Amino acid sequence: DGKINPAPSDKFTLETSAEAIAHLKDRKAKGKVVINF
Repeated sequence: DGKINPAPSDKFTLETSAEAIAHLKDRKAKGKVVINF
């Protein structure tokens, strides 16, 4: 099919969403970052 489907690399809670944003900003994510509500 030629599509790439990256798996979630990290999961964060809503309380740690600032850490998730920092994780993205620092380019540490290898896939999608998920924030659970």
